[in-house]
Amino acid sequence: MEADTFINVSMVGAGGNIIFSPSNNNTHGLTLATFALSTIGMILSSAAIGLLLLTAILFEQWRQNYKNQLLMQFIIARFFYTSANYILDSTKLFGVNTSEGYLYYDIYLLLYTELSAVTWILVFTREMYDCLVRVLYVRGNNIVMKTSLFAWLTPAVVVSIMCVSYYFTGNYLELIFVYVFVIKLPCIVCIASLLFFINRSVLRRNRLQRTRSNLKIVIVMIFMIITFVVLQLVHDVYEVIYVLLANHNTSLHDSIKGVLVTFNIAALYQCSFSTMFWLFGNEKTRKMWKFKNGFDRESYIADRRSKISTTLTTEVTKM
Repeated sequence: MEADTFINVSMVGAGGNIIFSPSNNNTHGLTLATFALSTIGMILSSAAIGLLLLTAILFEQWRQNYKNQLLMQFIIARFFYTSANYILDSTKLFGVNTSEGYLYYDIYLLLYTELSAVTWILVFTREMYDCLVRVLYVRGNNIVMKTSLFAWLTPAVVVSIMCVSYYFTGNYLELIFVYVFVIKLPCIVCIASLLFFINRSVLRRNRLQRTRSNLKIVIVMIFMIITFVVLQLVHDVYEVIYVLLANHNTSLHDSIKGVLVTFNIAALYQCSFSTMFWLFGNEKTRKMWKFKNGFDRESYIADRRSKISTTLTTEVTKM
């Protein structure tokens, strides 16, 4: 296959984060604008991930919680997915080598990071279902290790098989159709079904117990349905149309490209804001960062000063 074909295919996975401008100054300005917006989104996402990792490092109780361990990997998987488009587009923008081997890597990375993100969304939603619907269930031994291996390695195996098949057939249209309709769509349907049962169970339980308002639950569920299901489906529809029109230089193809780029730039910002939402939407996490997890800030400072004073006194006495 020729390089031009590969360059088109490398952008098929998600549409990219930058609108490239081969000709006029207007589109050149659009390239700079989309690159700047993507860079800002990347910085915000990186900062949010850094705060997540800092929370895990500082608070042992937080990182030892099974749900938080899943949450951390789920958010990191989404960060990898949103970052992949930015990194690959940036290398193309700055003229990094686009040889045939590199472009195979491009395709693999785009598909793997997206499928990993979808797999972790499914794992995370299943954990919510177990907690809120099944309620009473027993986790097996080494469940974190088993879940992590499944969620990270399964997409790698699936995408590897797809890329090997693509290497021999050269049919990227078939590749994307199999990926979207045979692999990704069933995952999205499972996620939607789990969210439906979670929402129904929680609302029914609250209605019977009459202990709390349903407004917050409804808002969270709407947020999750839009993020995990609706946006994924809309993106996939545009992606398939984009692939179908890949060999046609039409205004419709350019418009769809613009929509996909907008989706991916928004995903960078959504990654950062949703990370903050999942992290600090939990009251216990907020209390830990405020030093109120079993003690207040003033007591903590007084205790530290007392220990320092005792240490200094001991050292002076030894002298």
